[in-house]
Amino acid sequence: MGIGTLTREQRALSPQHHIDGAFINDRLCFSVFGRQFVDVFEERRRRNGQDDHWARLANDHLLVQMALSWCAQQGIPSLGQILADPRPNVLFASTERLEACDEVYTACRVKQRIMVPYEGHQEVFLEYHTQHIRGDTARLELSRGLQLSMIAIVGGVDDNGIVARPLIIGNPVFDPDREERGVDFQWLGWEAYQVLPGDIDEFQRLEDVAVAADEWQNVMRSMPERQVKEAICDLLGDVPSSDWGGEQADHFSASVHLSGQPRAAAFLMKGPSGGRYFREMTCDMLGKRADQICRMSRTPARLLVVQHCHQIGPAVRETLRHFAVTPVDPRHYCLVDGKDTYRILKAYERI
Repeated sequence: MGIGTLTREQRALSPQHHIDGAFINDRLCFSVFGRQFVDVFEERRRRNGQDDHWARLANDHLLVQMALSWCAQQGIPSLGQILADPRPNVLFASTERLEACDEVYTACRVKQRIMVPYEGHQEVFLEYHTQHIRGDTARLELSRGLQLSMIAIVGGVDDNGIVARPLIIGNPVFDPDREERGVDFQWLGWEAYQVLPGDIDEFQRLEDVAVAADEWQNVMRSMPERQVKEAICDLLGDVPSSDWGGEQADHFSASVHLSGQPRAAAFLMKGPSGGRYFREMTCDMLGKRADQICRMSRTPARLLVVQHCHQIGPAVRETLRHFAVTPVDPRHYCLVDGKDTYRILKAYERI
């Protein structure tokens, strides 16, 4: 099952993000979140009971749910957002891929690397006691190095890398009420928040346009980025802003709609730049520090859009997804490659 099997209305939904707690360090959670958090948790835990298996599962779920709510209220950033200036005692909430680690079966304490897709940063590790792993399935997930959601706190930063202590680690789970939505988001993973270019109401007519590879490439090869920006702004009814080096996005719009619902959107746009960038988009095209997606993620946009004159490579796709779909504040994201850009412009007679 993939996003292509959903309707545009279903892709526009915002399913709840939860973490299936494979690892929970209760004591560290209580220490970080504070006395008020502990008091509320204890009051709710008494209602569930504490001793039997199902009560323990319910209380683990409650703790994770409360932790995510606390992080959302505090505006806790993702790992990618703190890597530009990592400091001790800073919390982050992210979905990241972990390196495989068989030591979770044999060691009391392990140090497991996070396989961050962002270039030019120090290595990042999780260091934790295996006694906090919740069961055999959870241990298997950690040993395989899967893509897992986490809440963690930076413990140390030095020349050897960044070491963080996890409070919670587990599979990202979307929309507990999925039966009421008519779609099971559970099997989509991060794709639950990806929308297609045609899902944007202002671009929907592109679906009526079919083009061959040589047709769109011949046009996009020589079309300046500014011309594309002006055309997209015109379709949105926006006025294009002037470009400058410190901007968070190439364009920010309050005029975008998904299935009739307004959605503030931030756009990162790349043109051919005299032929230099008329190739598959890679992370080295995203600014001197490859941080343009990171900067775009700091806007209040609920939809993050990357548009390029050519194809968009897997590293850029993964990076955009990392910054858009965080456990605390998941947002929709969209990739508009050169072919779809051409289809939009042709459908609306802008070329």
